[in-house]
Formats: sequence, C-alpha cells, structure tokens
Amino acid sequence: MLQILRQDLEVKGLISRKIIRCVYFTDKGQELAERIFEECQEWIPEYRRDEDLREWTKESFLLHLPILFIGACGICVRTISPFIEDKLRDSPVLVVDELGLNVISLLSGHMGGANALAKELAHAIGANPVITTASDVNNAFAIDEYARVNGYRISDRKAIKEINGQFIKSNKDFDPKEKFPGVLIKKRLVLGMGCKKGKSFEELKKFINEYYEDEYLRDNLYSIASIDVKAEETGLIKLAMFYGAKIFFYSAEELRAVEGDFTESDFVEKTVGVGNVCERSALLAAGLKGSLMAEKRAKDGITLAEAQRSEENIKSTNREYGHIYVVGLGPGKKDYMTVEAIKAIQNSDIIVGYTVYVDLVRDFSYGKEIFATGMRQEIDRCKACFEFAMEGKNVALVCSGDSGVYGMAAPMYELLPAYPGVEISVVAGVTAALSGAAALGCPINHDFCLISLSDLMTPWSAIERRIRAAIDGDFAMALYNPSSHKRADYLKKAVEIMLDQGASPDRACGYVENIGRKGTKTYTCSLAQLKETQVNMFTTVFVGNSNSYIDEGKLITKRGYKIYE
Repeated sequence: MLQILRQDLEVKGLISRKIIRCVYFTDKGQELAERIFEECQEWIPEYRRDEDLREWTKESFLLHLPILFIGACGICVRTISPFIEDKLRDSPVLVVDELGLNVISLLSGHMGGANALAKELAHAIGANPVITTASDVNNAFAIDEYARVNGYRISDRKAIKEINGQFIKSNKDFDPKEKFPGVLIKKRLVLGMGCKKGKSFEELKKFINEYYEDEYLRDNLYSIASIDVKAEETGLIKLAMFYGAKIFFYSAEELRAVEGDFTESDFVEKTVGVGNVCERSALLAAGLKGSLMAEKRAKDGITLAEAQRSEENIKSTNREYGHIYVVGLGPGKKDYMTVEAIKAIQNSDIIVGYTVYVDLVRDFSYGKEIFATGMRQEIDRCKACFEFAMEGKNVALVCSGDSGVYGMAAPMYELLPAYPGVEISVVAGVTAALSGAAALGCPINHDFCLISLSDLMTPWSAIERRIRAAIDGDFAMALYNPSSHKRADYLKKAVEIMLDQGASPDRACGYVENIGRKGTKTYTCSLAQLKETQVNMFTTVFVGNSNSYIDEGKLITKRGYKIYE
C-alpha cells in the first residue's frame, strides 16, 4: 500500500495514528468502507450504518474527529450543517461516492487536514481526489496548512485570508515567518502519558484538566507521547485529536535509551519493558535539547509528565513528512503513462524534474507547484525533493521512460540515508526499449540487454566489454544514448565492435526516433547499414540477435515457437 501525506507515520519505531469516523448508507457503501480501512491500515475505524446521525455527528465535532461519508454530498451537508462553527477547529469532513470514484475534501481542508486525508484515501483506493481550496487549485502556499503540519498556531485568524491571498497573487513561496512576523506561534508543550488499558477519553481529559485548561492546550500542545503498546488506546488518540495535537508512540527500547533521572516503577518495567513511560516519552518527543518541565504525576491508573521543545529543535521534531514518488513518464505522451504514474502526479503537491520532462505533464498538473531545472542538475533536483518532503509536501520527481532504468531512482536511494523519516516509492514507467520496440515490431522478444553508449558516467572500456559480451551471448540489444553533439561517432564505434566480435554485417537492426511523441519514425536496416547511419539524441537503436529478421518494415526477433509443423 502506498501512503500519501504521512499523518500515519512510522519512523524508527515512531507511530502516529488517526481515528476516522465513517458512515455508509448501502451495502455497496459498507463494502467500500471495509475496503478503505483494509487499505489504510494506520487509520483506526469507527464506522457504522446510517441510523440517527445527529448525536454521532455532534460528538464527532466535539472531539474534532475526521468524518468520512460514503454517499451523496447532499446527505453529508444536511447532516453536518448544524455543527459547523470554526474553520480552525471544525472536524475534517470527506465524502466518497459508494463506487469509490471520487474523494471530496468538503470541510476543514487545511487546518483539519481534510485535503491531505482526501489525497491519501484517493491514492489508496485508486480514486480521484477533489480539492477545491483556492490556494491548492492556484498552486499556492497556505499558511493554515503550514501551521498544522509544522506544529504552529496562528495568532491572528483574520490574517489567514489575507496571507493566503498574497501567496496566490505572488505565485511563489516565501518564508511566512519573515513576511508576517508574530502570526505563527510555535507550539512547545509535549505531554508524556501512560495509562491502564481501556482508559476512556473522558477519564484522560478529566485528569489532565486538573493541570491545564482546554484553551491553553489548544494553543500550546504540540504532541502527546506514550509507549507503542498503547497505540491501540483510542482514548489517548482522541485526546490528542481533541486538542489538535500530534500523537507519538515509542518502543520500550527507544524509551530506555533516553538519558536522565526518572521516577522508575518496577511494576511498569515488568509490564511494558521500561520503568517510566510518561517522563521518558515526553522528553523523547520534545527532541534535541528539549527539557522536562514537570515530573511524573499519577492518579487512577494514569500518569502524566510535561516537557518543552527548544527553539533549536522545532523543525527537527517535525515527524510529519511528505512522500516522494519517483515517477517514470514513459516516452512522455499521456497514453503511454501508467495509471499509477498519473495518480502519483495528481496526488502530489509539487512536481520536480528536468524542464523538458516537467513540460510533458503540465496539462494534467493543474494547481501543482513546479520545480524545474536544466540538464546536469540531477543531484540538485534530488536534494530538492527531500527538502520539499521534509516540509510536509508530497513530491513527484518525474523522469522519462522508467525511473529505474538510467533514471533517478538510484541517486534518490543513495541520498535517502541523509534524510531519515522520508519515504520513497518508485513508480514504473514504459522505458524506451519497450515503447520503441512496440513501434518497430518485436525486436527484443527473446533474451535482450540494454546498453547506454553514453560515457559520461561509464568508461568507454566498460561499454565496449558489455557490447562484446552481448554479441558473444547472442542477445538482442536496445542501445540508449546512441549519439550527441560530442559523441557523433559513438554508434559507429559500437557497430564496429559488434562486427569485430563476429556479428554478421547482415544482422537485422532498426531504430526509432521521437518515441511516443509527435514525429515518431521507425527505420529498419542491416548492421552494416547501421554503421553508416547518423542518428540524433532522441533515437533508440535496436540490434537483433542472429535469428532476427525484417519483414515489411518490422524488426522481428523470434521467440522460438514452432509455428509450422
């Protein structure tokens, strides 16, 4: 299962979970609900068939729980309308039709996270996310979304419209903390909690209200933290959601590694594997240079400790990263792209790539931020993807063909250790060997190999060894990067090596120009003719094996079947 925005995140034992309340009205709706919660395994379901929804919906809004309606928008609007009060605190509401074709972010798209949830759900079930917030459709920064993802509160709610409007007009990003100083207030408070199994939301809330007022917690609480054996405690999760806070669960091993003097319990040690949960988890969630402000307080099977995040670790403790999709576009025409590739692009916040490749997807990237650079800046683009993901954005790094065939998947994985917590998915594309072969006939219908003639990153001596080995093994070949302005004679050199290695001058060959784009042309020829052929950098060359042949302009490599007895 591919995840989109990691509100449900696992990083080195760290898990954040979210309760989703779901209602359906038909048998098909029930089937879809079951499918949704099977696909979105980190979502904790509370779903039901339609009965009297008024009290259920009222409670959902009081607890600020996300609500998913499976059915018509009209039913949803009539149900939730009496309870809509505050855009900064309303429950996020999603609507999906019972066939699972469209997922609509209906209410609280930014601060409530409905837009992110809609993208995640749409990707999980193969649906179309419907996002209508102005900043998103205009491909602009939204300060309320930024505040939610990065653990800020907004001091002046009236400024949200003005700030987002300026971002839309400027059509570019800038640092809101510099442009609008004082609007964003860092949430520093972290509460570490432990509890006996089955403690309810009401019990937990009553206990912490002995020490903190609700309004104070809404303005200042960054996260609640506990041990991972409590990850199924819905009371804890509801408590975090009520206050608009993140919730983190750590393993006993991680908690034991936290340094400091803590109030230890032999019973707790024996039960969960570490002698103190609340103080250790609070300090761990507070991050580097965080400080323990209030030691363990306990009552009726509940423990509580307070820590504060430091100025230095505000960014480092942001665990909610975006996801990176390394997307193969095929030859560039939408018809040649996989459905998965199109959905990954549509469900991403920002498109990154070489200028030529980004231009290929602009027609169906409406509302997306674009980050494009020229040639020879591949590593800069890769690093930019990670930086965007660490800001909470979902990123599509687009590559021609397949991103794992002479593409950007490898450098992305090589850079990954430097960005712990960010996740990558490689989305397959139709590489030129396949799309070109289809245009030319079936030149690689048996064992074949791909060889790039570019010596920018591979010594020519290595390329020559591979060409000779391919002839010795009687492989059909697809030759990438056969020519450029600086390598005008490389194809001729490659053919000379093949002939020197014993390939027949009559061996069947072919080449395809502008695969899958306007002006696609196919040619067939012999190996001897190929030696004297000039091709451009938008050409893929095919060399058949010893049994390949040309028939009416098609290059055919036999599979080995006995066609005629």
